[in-house]
Amino acid sequence: MTGPSKPEGMRPEIALSWRRSMLSGLKPDAPLNPEPADFENDSPLLRSARPVLDEMADEIAGTGVSVLLTDRDCRLVRRVVDGSQVRRRMDRLGFLDGSQFSEDVVGTSGLGTPAEVRQSIMVNGAEHYAEQFKSLSCYGHPIFHPATGRFEGILDLTVEAPEVNPLVVPFINRAVHDVEHRLVVGSRASQERLVNAFEDIPPQPEVAVAAVGADTLLSNQLAVDLLDPSDHAKLRQIAADLRPGQVRMVDIELSSGEPVCVEAKSVAGADGGTVFLIRPARAPIRPARHSVPESAAHGQWLKHLVAARATRRDEVAHRRGQTIYRVTDRLHDGRTVCVPGDQIATTVSAWLAELGAHSPLVEDLARAVTNADWSAAYRTADSLAVSVEVVAPE
Repeated sequence: MTGPSKPEGMRPEIALSWRRSMLSGLKPDAPLNPEPADFENDSPLLRSARPVLDEMADEIAGTGVSVLLTDRDCRLVRRVVDGSQVRRRMDRLGFLDGSQFSEDVVGTSGLGTPAEVRQSIMVNGAEHYAEQFKSLSCYGHPIFHPATGRFEGILDLTVEAPEVNPLVVPFINRAVHDVEHRLVVGSRASQERLVNAFEDIPPQPEVAVAAVGADTLLSNQLAVDLLDPSDHAKLRQIAADLRPGQVRMVDIELSSGEPVCVEAKSVAGADGGTVFLIRPARAPIRPARHSVPESAAHGQWLKHLVAARATRRDEVAHRRGQTIYRVTDRLHDGRTVCVPGDQIATTVSAWLAELGAHSPLVEDLARAVTNADWSAAYRTADSLAVSVEVVAPE
């Protein structure tokens, strides 16, 4: 077969999907057997979707339809089918848990195409690119996390018929809304577990403590001074490799070039949230006899590192002609850092995160300060309970 036979009057969005499928090297008449693979069966998406899908199972009884859920990788993670006969037909067509249904794997469908275009789409019988799926019609709607805007997966209704009844659209849309609402509720519970784990760490002036979650960053004062955004990225990578509840010791090098030992504790039930305790990788020079204890020496080492890092940062900023700003947290007496303009938002966000708060105003503040719009900067800083002033003019 030299090319797919397009149905007459093809809709533009379907025609574009067919073109992407062709460019992916797919052949319409080739048999499709999406290879099942392992997936996370207790993900936030699945936990949020299960009650909704259970309710839908009762609602689709006797209709002959299937409701399918994919994750952000277009992998089928849950299906609700109307009876054993429909289940066997779906099995034969390859709709198995763990199977991949991205557009570059199976062509135009209600599972892969909405993920490609990030919007809902209806695919009726002949509009499927693969001959194998032309007996089916489907409507797929993407799921986005309301708090982060991140794409989470697809909820799809599939029926063995030439067309989908348009009445299924509000049915699926309502279910997607319910799943998205549960994602927010679940995120709050996960965030609360992470915050509690962070607060349960005993105060240790000699240890930098940070907690990193999907949408959360908490730090004690030493961690605020010690870590920059590239260090946070390293911590997130460590967290991604941990199982829930796992503890691991890792030696890394900070962006400052200093080696540290990181104790990473994944918090169970926090969706990958992890608490980090950061100490010197090399034991500091042992103090003289009858001098300060080793824990105090560790604290002095870290404070020395923070001071040295700030000095190097200021020197680099001067060489680049950057302006350095003094940022003060009005809610914590004496908490002040000196940073270039591109680190104002990160610093203030970390302070807000300690209070379980997030605000888009941090970006507005950084923008107003670096643009020297001091009227807007002072007004925004007041809203965030901080103050900003220039300490190293250009």
